[in-house]
Amino acid sequence: MENDKQDIAVREHGLKPIVYAIFSDGLMIFLALLMVPIIVLPLLFVLSDTILNTLAVADYAILSIFIAEYVLKLSLASDKKKHFLDSWHLLDLFIVLTPLLDLFAIFESSIITKTPLLRMLRLARIFAVGGRAVGRGITPRAAMLAERTKPLRIRVRVMDKELNNIKDNISLKEMKAYLENKDHTWADISQISEADYGPISAALGIPRIFLESKLTEEAHSRIDYFEHYSMIFAKISGAAAYKDQSDIRSSGVLIICYGSDVITLSKVKSELFEEIMEKAKKSHTPDEPLVVIVLYNLLRYMLDKTEEMITELEGEIFKLENLPFNQLPPDFLEDTFRLKKEVNQLISNMHHFREVLTVITSKRVPLDGFDQRYEKIFGILRDEATYLYETAQNARENLISLIDLYMNTTSHQTNKVMRVIAIITCLAVIPTLIGGLMGMNLIDVPWPVYLWQVVLVIGSAMVWTTWVFYKLGWFKS
Repeated sequence: MENDKQDIAVREHGLKPIVYAIFSDGLMIFLALLMVPIIVLPLLFVLSDTILNTLAVADYAILSIFIAEYVLKLSLASDKKKHFLDSWHLLDLFIVLTPLLDLFAIFESSIITKTPLLRMLRLARIFAVGGRAVGRGITPRAAMLAERTKPLRIRVRVMDKELNNIKDNISLKEMKAYLENKDHTWADISQISEADYGPISAALGIPRIFLESKLTEEAHSRIDYFEHYSMIFAKISGAAAYKDQSDIRSSGVLIICYGSDVITLSKVKSELFEEIMEKAKKSHTPDEPLVVIVLYNLLRYMLDKTEEMITELEGEIFKLENLPFNQLPPDFLEDTFRLKKEVNQLISNMHHFREVLTVITSKRVPLDGFDQRYEKIFGILRDEATYLYETAQNARENLISLIDLYMNTTSHQTNKVMRVIAIITCLAVIPTLIGGLMGMNLIDVPWPVYLWQVVLVIGSAMVWTTWVFYKLGWFKS
């Protein structure tokens, strides 16, 4: 029984997007507009029975589409009662049932001739369908736009050097108090909006222009160090679904190392705090500097995410390289150019990320407790970043070679087709040309020419032309 329910759920999940794609709101709007002349013309003009019958067939054909849409969407709804009672779907039911009132006009002489009341109901159905489809087309997009532009509430979390005492959803004033004590503290500020730059700048004592410029998502990884603090901006690469293919999405994180404290800032909602905290707990002891441990695990996490993306891209490139030419997807160039763009992004990010690690290992950044031991650890990260940078470059070279091979193979296939067309054209031109010169009737020509002689000349010319193409090697290719 449980397996049957799962099978039904799987089928519904697979059918639902297909049904909604076929019976789209755009199609419903088009059909509603198409019904306007079907209903209005018989009300305004006297039409022949042939035209009336044609309009009736078109009317009921469109009605059958509306019925199929309503029944299929209701049957595929996860909560059928809620789907049925929804205001939009009640309007759908009205649209479907209203034309059935026409069937009550059974006492009239023709099923095509309806009472004005029934025709007005059918006219109301048009406005209902149009309003329903347009409303459904505009409202979701407006809601999505509002949801996308609606700023998230800033979230501030603080954790002490023990990596245990976490204060969540505190105010910036409370965060400032934690940072001012002598203990090691990690503060994480996420979901930052434009209105939050001023309060954050006041709480951290850092000019707003610095925060605003450093948190720009389009910026590359970089490091700026000042007398009392340093600011490191790095990108976290991740995969997001786009047209059933992977697509790189990067989120920027600003890391401020301020004495014994470390502050991380991000404009987006993320689970970075929880993941880094779990990693830091495994390698941290109370006597170790929190700022170095947190910074290391942050950079380690970003490097791991980049490695995952490069591995995934290499897998896609390997699949394309092992496909025979006749089995390549029709959008091969689109896929390869997308991969090339993503690899270029990773190369640029790894180049700047490696520079950041170089600056850190050179001790030009004021980090509390950063000694020779940590210099070696961060040096390993730099070497891994260099390796990933070179790996991404190799992936790009493989992509370029793959694109060149595809273009050359395509050009070669095109040349083969053009050669065949040239051979056929030349062979067909010979009899046409000679026949045109000689004319269709050989009796009245001034030369003693017979039909078999013309055939012999044409045949000889075609054989000679074939021999020339053969010696040129066109038949071999």
